[in-house]
Amino acid sequence: MINIDHEIIFMVINVLVLYLLMRRYLFTPMGNFLENRRQEIKDNLETAEQRKKEAEELKASYEEKLANATEEAQQIIKEARVRGDELEAEYKQKAKEEADHIINKAKEEIEMERNKAITSIKDEVANMTVSVASKIVEENLDDEKHRELVKKYLTEAGEVS
Repeated sequence: MINIDHEIIFMVINVLVLYLLMRRYLFTPMGNFLENRRQEIKDNLETAEQRKKEAEELKASYEEKLANATEEAQQIIKEARVRGDELEAEYKQKAKEEADHIINKAKEEIEMERNKAITSIKDEVANMTVSVASKIVEENLDDEKHRELVKKYLTEAGEVS
């Protein structure tokens, strides 16, 4: 029996030595490795969460800038339309003024030409009258010749006008 007891004692000692060696060279490094790995994973998760928050903040910032840019673009378009309408009204007014000026100038020219024509007709009538009067005076006309001359004069005056 003693023999068995010695074996058991050696076995127990071997198991204890093996346990101490494993604890020293296997469990501790493995525990440290697992702890380091767990800490690394935790740090990575925290970093990922932080980057996610930063990305959300950037997204919100970009969306705000985009909204502002869209609003600003709409304001610029609105201002351009208003300015375009103002320019259109201004050009229409200038064109109307220029057309009125041209029409007034044409009316003045027509009136001048009309006055010239009337003056010319009056001069011709006066010349004809003088011509007829001189013929009457030269011929010392009787009533019949006088009437013929007046009819002839009126016929000529009608053709001229």
